[in-house]
Amino acid sequence: MLIELTSRCNSLCKYCFRNPSKKSEINFNDYYYILHNPHFFKLTRDPNPYLVGQGEPLLNKDFWRIISYKYPHGVRKTISTNAKLLNEDNIPILVNCCDNIQVSIDSLNKDKLKKLRDIDLEFLLDKIRLLKKYQHDYSWLQINFLISPDNFNEIPQICEFALEFKIPVAWEIVQCHYPKSYSKASYFLNLQKKLLERRFEILEIIKSYKQPQILERYFEWGGSFKYCAQRWLDICITSDLYFVPCCFKLESSLFNFGYLYDQKLDIGLELYLFKYINKFDKYKEIREDLCYSCKMVDEIIGW
Repeated sequence: MLIELTSRCNSLCKYCFRNPSKKSEINFNDYYYILHNPHFFKLTRDPNPYLVGQGEPLLNKDFWRIISYKYPHGVRKTISTNAKLLNEDNIPILVNCCDNIQVSIDSLNKDKLKKLRDIDLEFLLDKIRLLKKYQHDYSWLQINFLISPDNFNEIPQICEFALEFKIPVAWEIVQCHYPKSYSKASYFLNLQKKLLERRFEILEIIKSYKQPQILERYFEWGGSFKYCAQRWLDICITSDLYFVPCCFKLESSLFNFGYLYDQKLDIGLELYLFKYINKFDKYKEIREDLCYSCKMVDEIIGW
Protein backbone atom coordinates (compact mmCIF):
# COMPACT_ATOMS: atom_id res chain seq x y z
CA MET A 1 0.00 0.00 0.00
CA LEU A 2 1.18 3.52 -0.73
CA ILE A 3 1.16 5.93 2.20
CA GLU A 4 1.96 9.63 1.86
CA LEU A 5 3.44 10.60 5.23
CA THR A 6 3.50 14.33 4.48
CA SER A 7 2.76 16.84 1.74
CA ARG A 8 5.58 19.15 2.88
CA CYS A 9 8.90 19.16 1.07
CA ASN A 10 12.31 20.83 1.38
CA SER A 11 13.08 20.76 -2.36
CA LEU A 12 11.81 22.61 -5.42
CA CYS A 13 12.17 20.02 -8.18
CA LYS A 14 11.58 21.22 -11.72
CA TYR A 15 9.11 18.50 -12.72
CA CYS A 16 7.32 18.06 -9.40
CA PHE A 17 3.51 17.97 -9.42
CA ARG A 18 3.22 18.74 -5.68
CA ASN A 19 0.69 21.32 -4.54
CA PRO A 20 2.82 23.75 -2.44
CA SER A 21 -0.25 25.11 -0.63
CA LYS A 22 -1.10 21.70 0.78
CA LYS A 23 0.35 21.13 4.25
CA SER A 24 -0.82 17.92 5.86
CA GLU A 25 0.70 14.77 7.31
CA ILE A 26 -0.13 11.38 8.78
CA ASN A 27 0.70 10.92 12.46
CA PHE A 28 1.71 7.72 14.23
CA ASN A 29 -1.84 6.96 15.39
CA ASP A 30 -3.10 7.18 11.80
CA TYR A 31 -0.30 4.88 10.64
CA TYR A 32 -1.08 2.38 13.42
CA TYR A 33 -4.77 2.43 12.49
CA ILE A 34 -3.95 1.77 8.84
CA LEU A 35 -1.72 -1.22 9.60
CA HIS A 36 -4.22 -2.76 12.01
CA ASN A 37 -7.36 -2.31 9.90
CA PRO A 38 -8.22 -5.75 8.43
CA HIS A 39 -10.14 -4.22 5.50
CA PHE A 40 -7.01 -2.62 4.09
CA PHE A 41 -5.05 -5.86 4.13
CA LYS A 42 -7.95 -7.74 2.58
CA LEU A 43 -8.08 -5.47 -0.45
CA THR A 44 -4.49 -4.43 -1.00
CA ARG A 45 -2.30 -6.32 -3.43
CA ASP A 46 0.76 -5.64 -1.31
CA PRO A 47 0.42 -5.04 2.47
CA ASN A 48 3.95 -3.63 2.73
CA PRO A 49 3.98 0.16 3.38
CA TYR A 50 5.54 2.20 0.59
CA LEU A 51 6.18 5.56 2.26
CA VAL A 52 6.18 7.96 -0.65
CA GLY A 53 4.08 10.79 -2.00
CA GLN A 54 4.28 14.45 -2.89
CA GLY A 55 6.38 15.37 0.14
CA GLU A 56 9.66 14.41 1.82
CA PRO A 57 8.82 11.65 4.37
CA LEU A 58 11.61 12.59 6.79
CA LEU A 59 9.85 15.93 7.40
CA ASN A 60 7.00 14.10 9.13
CA LYS A 61 7.22 14.86 12.86
CA ASP A 62 6.46 11.20 13.70
CA PHE A 63 8.72 9.74 11.00
CA TRP A 64 11.19 7.96 13.27
CA ARG A 65 8.44 6.54 15.45
CA ILE A 66 6.57 5.36 12.35
CA ILE A 67 9.62 3.84 10.72
CA SER A 68 10.68 2.11 13.95
CA TYR A 69 7.29 0.53 14.63
CA LYS A 70 7.41 -3.25 14.28
CA TYR A 71 4.14 -4.63 12.96
CA PRO A 72 3.31 -7.92 14.73
CA HIS A 73 2.98 -9.94 11.52
CA GLY A 74 5.94 -8.34 9.80
CA VAL A 75 5.82 -6.01 6.80
CA ARG A 76 8.51 -4.62 4.51
CA LYS A 77 8.89 -0.84 4.66
CA THR A 78 10.08 1.24 1.70
CA ILE A 79 10.79 4.98 1.68
CA SER A 80 11.67 7.39 -1.10
CA THR A 81 13.73 10.41 -0.04
CA ASN A 82 15.70 13.32 -1.48
CA ALA A 83 18.42 12.46 1.09
CA LYS A 84 18.77 16.03 2.37
CA LEU A 85 18.03 15.04 5.97
CA LEU A 86 20.09 11.86 6.06
CA ASN A 87 23.22 11.79 8.21
CA GLU A 88 25.59 9.43 10.00
CA ASP A 89 23.33 9.33 13.05
CA ASN A 90 20.02 8.44 11.43
CA ILE A 91 21.14 6.21 8.54
CA PRO A 92 21.87 3.25 10.88
CA ILE A 93 18.29 3.53 12.12
CA LEU A 94 17.03 3.33 8.54
CA VAL A 95 19.21 0.26 8.01
CA ASN A 96 17.47 -1.49 10.89
CA CYS A 97 13.95 -0.29 10.09
CA CYS A 98 13.68 -0.10 6.27
CA ASP A 99 13.84 -2.90 3.75
CA ASN A 100 14.29 -0.54 0.81
CA ILE A 101 15.37 3.10 0.52
CA GLN A 102 15.16 5.03 -2.74
CA VAL A 103 17.13 8.17 -3.59
CA SER A 104 16.53 10.33 -6.68
CA ILE A 105 19.47 11.47 -8.80
CA ASP A 106 18.52 12.95 -12.18
CA SER A 107 21.93 14.15 -13.33
CA LEU A 108 25.65 13.78 -12.70
CA ASN A 109 26.17 17.37 -13.78
CA LYS A 110 26.35 19.74 -10.80
CA ASP A 111 24.49 22.68 -12.36
CA LYS A 112 21.88 20.50 -14.00
CA LEU A 113 21.12 18.54 -10.82
CA LYS A 114 20.69 21.78 -8.90
CA LYS A 115 18.18 22.92 -11.52
CA LEU A 116 16.29 19.60 -11.61
CA ARG A 117 16.38 18.46 -7.98
CA ASP A 118 17.40 21.53 -5.99
CA ILE A 119 20.37 19.70 -4.44
CA ASP A 120 24.16 19.87 -4.64
CA LEU A 121 25.74 16.96 -6.52
CA GLU A 122 28.64 16.33 -4.12
CA PHE A 123 26.30 16.55 -1.16
CA LEU A 124 24.01 13.91 -2.72
CA LEU A 125 26.90 11.63 -3.71
CA ASP A 126 28.21 11.80 -0.14
CA LYS A 127 24.80 10.64 1.11
CA ILE A 128 24.73 7.76 -1.38
CA ARG A 129 28.26 6.70 -0.36
CA LEU A 130 27.21 6.83 3.29
CA LEU A 131 24.16 4.68 2.56
CA LYS A 132 26.37 2.22 0.69
CA LYS A 133 28.53 1.77 3.81
CA TYR A 134 25.51 0.37 5.64
CA GLN A 135 23.94 -1.51 2.75
CA HIS A 136 23.30 -5.06 3.94
CA ASP A 137 21.89 -6.51 0.73
CA TYR A 138 21.66 -5.59 -2.92
CA SER A 139 18.00 -4.53 -2.97
CA TRP A 140 18.14 -2.30 0.12
CA LEU A 141 19.32 0.79 -1.78
CA GLN A 142 17.94 2.03 -5.10
CA ILE A 143 18.35 5.18 -7.20
CA ASN A 144 15.46 6.72 -9.12
CA PHE A 145 16.15 8.47 -12.43
CA LEU A 146 13.48 10.67 -14.02
CA ILE A 147 14.17 10.89 -17.75
CA SER A 148 13.51 14.35 -19.17
CA PRO A 149 14.68 16.47 -22.12
CA ASP A 150 17.25 17.94 -19.70
CA ASN A 151 19.03 14.67 -18.93
CA PHE A 152 18.18 12.33 -21.82
CA ASN A 153 21.83 12.25 -22.95
CA GLU A 154 22.98 11.21 -19.48
CA ILE A 155 21.33 7.79 -19.51
CA PRO A 156 24.62 5.97 -20.37
CA GLN A 157 26.45 7.79 -17.57
CA ILE A 158 23.74 6.84 -15.07
CA CYS A 159 23.99 3.22 -16.19
CA GLU A 160 27.75 3.32 -15.63
CA PHE A 161 27.23 4.99 -12.26
CA ALA A 162 24.78 2.26 -11.19
CA LEU A 163 27.16 -0.49 -12.26
CA GLU A 164 30.09 1.12 -10.46
CA PHE A 165 28.13 1.58 -7.22
CA LYS A 166 26.20 -1.72 -7.65
CA ILE A 167 22.87 0.01 -7.11
CA PRO A 168 19.63 -0.89 -8.94
CA VAL A 169 17.96 1.83 -11.00
CA ALA A 170 14.26 2.65 -11.34
CA TRP A 171 13.56 4.50 -14.60
CA GLU A 172 10.64 6.82 -15.24
CA ILE A 173 9.93 9.45 -17.85
CA VAL A 174 8.45 12.89 -17.25
CA GLN A 175 4.72 12.52 -17.70
CA CYS A 176 1.65 14.70 -17.41
CA HIS A 177 0.49 14.09 -13.86
CA TYR A 178 -1.94 17.00 -14.06
CA PRO A 179 -5.63 16.93 -14.93
CA LYS A 180 -6.17 18.19 -18.49
CA SER A 181 -7.91 21.28 -17.15
CA TYR A 182 -4.82 22.44 -15.19
CA SER A 183 -2.67 25.25 -16.57
CA LYS A 184 0.50 23.11 -16.52
CA ALA A 185 -1.06 20.20 -18.37
CA SER A 186 -0.21 21.32 -21.92
CA TYR A 187 3.45 21.93 -21.00
CA PHE A 188 3.87 18.45 -19.55
CA LEU A 189 1.87 16.81 -22.31
CA ASN A 190 4.32 18.24 -24.82
CA LEU A 191 7.32 16.92 -22.87
CA GLN A 192 5.72 13.51 -22.51
CA LYS A 193 5.00 13.34 -26.24
CA LYS A 194 8.62 14.12 -27.12
CA LEU A 195 9.94 11.46 -24.76
CA LEU A 196 7.48 8.82 -25.94
CA GLU A 197 8.64 9.45 -29.50
CA ARG A 198 12.13 8.45 -28.37
CA ARG A 199 11.11 5.62 -26.04
CA PHE A 200 12.59 2.85 -28.21
CA GLU A 201 15.87 4.74 -28.38
CA ILE A 202 15.81 5.06 -24.59
CA LEU A 203 15.11 1.37 -24.13
CA GLU A 204 17.87 0.32 -26.51
CA ILE A 205 20.39 2.37 -24.52
CA ILE A 206 19.27 0.84 -21.24
CA LYS A 207 19.06 -2.70 -22.65
CA SER A 208 22.57 -2.46 -24.07
CA TYR A 209 23.99 -2.72 -20.55
CA LYS A 210 22.28 -6.10 -20.00
CA GLN A 211 22.75 -6.07 -16.22
CA PRO A 212 19.55 -6.82 -14.25
CA GLN A 213 19.84 -3.74 -12.04
CA ILE A 214 19.82 -1.45 -15.09
CA LEU A 215 16.71 -3.10 -16.52
CA GLU A 216 14.64 -3.34 -13.35
CA ARG A 217 11.91 -0.81 -14.14
CA TYR A 218 12.01 -1.63 -17.85
CA PHE A 219 10.62 -5.09 -17.15
CA GLU A 220 8.01 -3.70 -14.78
CA TRP A 221 6.71 -1.49 -17.57
CA GLY A 222 6.83 -4.27 -20.12
CA GLY A 223 8.99 -1.99 -22.22
CA SER A 224 6.18 0.42 -23.09
CA PHE A 225 7.03 3.58 -21.09
CA LYS A 226 3.37 4.43 -21.60
CA TYR A 227 2.14 4.51 -18.03
CA CYS A 228 3.53 5.53 -14.69
CA ALA A 229 5.07 2.67 -12.75
CA GLN A 230 2.75 2.84 -9.75
CA ARG A 231 0.06 0.21 -9.36
CA TRP A 232 -3.03 2.38 -9.22
CA LEU A 233 -5.27 -0.55 -8.28
CA ASP A 234 -3.86 -0.63 -4.76
CA ILE A 235 -4.60 1.19 -1.54
CA CYS A 236 -3.17 4.71 -1.70
CA ILE A 237 -3.60 6.97 1.34
CA THR A 238 -2.88 10.69 1.10
CA SER A 239 -1.39 12.82 3.86
CA ASP A 240 -4.83 14.37 4.44
CA LEU A 241 -6.15 10.84 5.12
CA TYR A 242 -8.12 10.17 1.93
CA PHE A 243 -8.06 7.09 -0.26
CA VAL A 244 -7.33 7.94 -3.89
CA PRO A 245 -7.44 5.71 -6.99
CA CYS A 246 -3.82 6.26 -8.00
CA CYS A 247 -0.46 7.37 -6.63
CA PHE A 248 -1.32 10.83 -5.26
CA LYS A 249 -1.17 12.50 -8.66
CA LEU A 250 -4.86 13.35 -8.57
CA GLU A 251 -5.85 15.81 -5.84
CA SER A 252 -7.99 14.11 -3.18
CA SER A 253 -10.34 17.10 -3.36
CA LEU A 254 -11.18 16.16 -6.98
CA PHE A 255 -11.85 12.50 -6.38
CA ASN A 256 -11.41 10.04 -3.55
CA PHE A 257 -12.86 6.79 -2.23
CA GLY A 258 -13.45 8.13 1.26
CA TYR A 259 -11.87 9.45 4.46
CA LEU A 260 -9.72 7.18 6.63
CA TYR A 261 -12.02 7.31 9.65
CA ASP A 262 -15.31 7.39 7.73
CA GLN A 263 -17.65 4.66 8.99
CA LYS A 264 -18.82 4.10 5.41
CA LEU A 265 -15.30 3.58 4.12
CA ASP A 266 -15.85 -0.12 3.55
CA ILE A 267 -18.24 0.77 0.72
CA GLY A 268 -15.63 3.02 -0.85
CA LEU A 269 -12.96 0.34 -0.64
CA GLU A 270 -15.16 -1.98 -2.69
CA LEU A 271 -14.23 0.24 -5.64
CA TYR A 272 -10.79 -1.29 -5.54
CA LEU A 273 -12.08 -4.67 -6.56
CA PHE A 274 -11.49 -5.00 -10.28
CA LYS A 275 -14.83 -6.62 -11.08
CA TYR A 276 -16.72 -3.57 -9.74
CA ILE A 277 -14.57 -0.87 -11.27
CA ASN A 278 -16.59 -0.09 -14.40
CA LYS A 279 -19.98 -0.18 -12.68
CA PHE A 280 -19.54 3.26 -11.15
CA ASP A 281 -20.57 6.26 -13.19
CA LYS A 282 -18.56 8.53 -10.91
CA TYR A 283 -15.43 7.70 -12.88
CA LYS A 284 -16.99 9.07 -16.04
CA GLU A 285 -17.78 12.34 -14.30
CA ILE A 286 -14.09 13.03 -13.67
CA ARG A 287 -12.69 11.88 -17.00
CA GLU A 288 -11.15 15.27 -17.81
CA ASP A 289 -9.55 15.43 -14.37
CA LEU A 290 -7.66 12.15 -14.67
CA CYS A 291 -3.95 12.07 -15.44
CA TYR A 292 -3.26 12.05 -19.16
CA SER A 293 -1.90 8.50 -19.51
CA CYS A 294 -4.03 6.98 -16.77
CA LYS A 295 -4.13 3.21 -17.08
CA MET A 296 -7.56 3.23 -15.49
CA VAL A 297 -8.97 5.23 -18.40
CA ASP A 298 -7.27 3.32 -21.21
CA GLU A 299 -7.67 -0.25 -19.99
CA ILE A 300 -10.30 -0.48 -17.29
CA ILE A 301 -13.05 1.87 -18.36
CA GLY A 302 -12.27 1.54 -22.05
CA TRP A 303 -12.76 5.14 -23.16
